Amino acid sequence: MNLLIATLMFTLLCWPTTALSEREGANNLSYEFSQFDDHYTFHGSFYTVAEPEDLLHILFDFEHLTNFVTSPDSIVLVRKEKNCYEVCYTYRKLLLENKFTYRKTLIRERQKIIFELIASEQRDPTFPKVLSSSGYYEIKPDGQGYRVIYLEKVRIESRLPNRVSYLMAKKEAVKFLQGLKKYVERTCY
Repeated sequence: MNLLIATLMFTLLCWPTTALSEREGANNLSYEFSQFDDHYTFHGSFYTVAEPEDLLHILFDFEHLTNFVTSPDSIVLVRKEKNCYEVCYTYRKLLLENKFTYRKTLIRERQKIIFELIASEQRDPTFPKVLSSSGYYEIKPDGQGYRVIYLEKVRIESRLPNRVSYLMAKKEAVKFLQGLKKYVERTCY
């Protein structure tokens, strides 16, 4: 019996081509998180009665970004243009640090903000190596209000077993979406 449990645990944690997916919805917040090999996709949304212009401002404005993205140790505006800017997120652990620079672009007529990883410096060998990342925020009419949609696709190279990477990434993605929803509610209501 112990051999069966050990085999099952090894398979769940280490199988190289694991396809995992979870879907959940509650409190006007829903998400789906999936993984196949080194590709992770997070698709989440929440309902709000806030006005689309207010939502675009919150989702795009750098000053708001620093209030709802709380995982990095620092967030620095690198370059700014009319409907586009570059931002660097830094994560520190002891003397090691990782930096990720993203470009965010506002497409006002589509009520959409797209983002993509344009550079990274990854010096911490324990941190999963981000190979690519892109996604968007989008605002869609939904009944008497609007649905804020967030999608991110990430490709990582991790030294951790697939199941551990999956659980860690899912936890951070859900935490981000919940924090964003709370920030929108606090700011707009």
